[in-house]
Amino acid sequence: MRYFSILFGMLVLVGCNTTSEPVDISDVDLTNSYTVGWYTTKSELCGHFLGSGASNQKIQAVTENYRGNERFKKGYDLNHGLLAFDGVTNLYNCDKAKAVVEAVYSGQIATSKTGYPTQIQEKSARFYLDVSWENVLKGREVYPVMVKQVGRTGTVKPTTITVGKTCDATFTYYDISGTGDWDVNCTDGTSATGTLRTRGPGKGSSGFGIDTLGNKIEFLMLPAPAMS
Repeated sequence: MRYFSILFGMLVLVGCNTTSEPVDISDVDLTNSYTVGWYTTKSELCGHFLGSGASNQKIQAVTENYRGNERFKKGYDLNHGLLAFDGVTNLYNCDKAKAVVEAVYSGQIATSKTGYPTQIQEKSARFYLDVSWENVLKGREVYPVMVKQVGRTGTVKPTTITVGKTCDATFTYYDISGTGDWDVNCTDGTSATGTLRTRGPGKGSSGFGIDTLGNKIEFLMLPAPAMS
C-alpha cells in the first residue's frame, strides 16, 4: 500500500480549521487560470483527506468551466497525483483554497484585505480575426468573431475556418504585461497552441503558434468598429 504520510501536526489542524470570518484571498490572482487550477486541486486534497474542501459540485463545475485550458490543467495536475496516497502532510490553508474555488464558482474575486468579494467584470465584444494557417488556408483570411473575457481569461465563440473545420479558442494573459497563451480546438480533431501579446488597451492582440500537425499559425485580433 502506498503511503505518503499520516502525520497531521498542529500546523495542519490550525491551517485547515474552519471559521465564520471571511477568508482573505486578495493576494490570489483569480484571473490566472494556472493559479485557479492549483487551488482547485488543493481544495480537492483538503476535502479528500481532511473533509474541509469545497463541495464536489463546485470543484467539478470549476474544472468543467476550464476544460481545454492548458494553463488550468498544468496548475491542477501539479499535485493531483497526491490523491492516490493514503495521506499527505502540511495541508495548510484549506480554508483559503476552499474560498478560492467558491469565488471562481460564483464568478467573484476578492479585491480588498477584508476578503469580501466583488464581482468580476465580464466583457463581450466583436473582433476581426486576421489569420494565416499553414496548409489550411491559402493565404490570410479575416473572420468576424465574438470574444467573451472575464479578467485575463477569455473565450472565442466557435468560428468556421473552412468546410468541416469549426474551431473555438481560449486565451489567458499571464499578468498586466499583456503576454499570454492560447489554445484552439477544432471539430475535425486538430488543435493548436501558442503565445500572444496585446497591442495596447482596446487595440486587440497578436500571436503565433503551431497546430498538432506542425502547421504554423499567425494572427492579429483587431477590434471591430462600434455599431452605429
